[in-house]
Amino acid sequence: MILLVHTLSAQTIKTVNVSTQGSLKNLLSITEQKTVSSLTLTGNIDARDFAFLRDKMTALSVIDLSMASIKAYTGVDGTNTGVYLAYLANEIPIYAFFDPYLFTYKGTLTSIKLPTITTRIADMAFYYCYNLSSTITIPASLTKIGEYAFYGCSSISTFSVATTNPRYSSTNGVLFNKNQDSLFVFPPSKGGTYTIPTTVKHIGNSAFENCYKVTSITIPSSVKSIGAYAFSGCSG
Repeated sequence: MILLVHTLSAQTIKTVNVSTQGSLKNLLSITEQKTVSSLTLTGNIDARDFAFLRDKMTALSVIDLSMASIKAYTGVDGTNTGVYLAYLANEIPIYAFFDPYLFTYKGTLTSIKLPTITTRIADMAFYYCYNLSSTITIPASLTKIGEYAFYGCSSISTFSVATTNPRYSSTNGVLFNKNQDSLFVFPPSKGGTYTIPTTVKHIGNSAFENCYKVTSITIPSSVKSIGAYAFSGCSG
């Protein structure tokens, strides 16, 4: 059932209730698929709906899933195109906004609100969403961020984590584990000098990769290991 649609300037805003997971494709016209730039979803969605958002909604910039529920799905019509796969409930699925076979990505995406109950972000979910900007908010329920989930998201300036999250934390917009002995992701658009906290023992894989605006990094003696490609592309 379509609840709301209106246009502000060049932006087409729409709210859709998806009562049956996997049915989003039936609730938007061909014209809407090409013109809706701001979409709020309520109800039930799954990996098939994410594939539709990625592949068919060509103007989509702002997505609000905060009132939606991600359901499990098993089949070939999810985001891993043509591959029979079991997708978990409450997970932003693998390749949610990136097609590894066509090597296409959601360059139009600027903002996303995750479902209130999101437990995982799968591998490469937002790969090369280079216009995904401002603050990425990690809810209390999220306990797993997959490999390269935010790789190439060069516009992210801040990670914000709910204080009750048992797995992650953030300080000055940088994403750490809870006790801050592992640094996971430095926001790619954050620049200037940075001193890694003395609590940190491990710098994760690709933690600073392509952070070309950073001009210097101070690594404390507490650091015992540095992951693969941790500073790759730090041309500044």
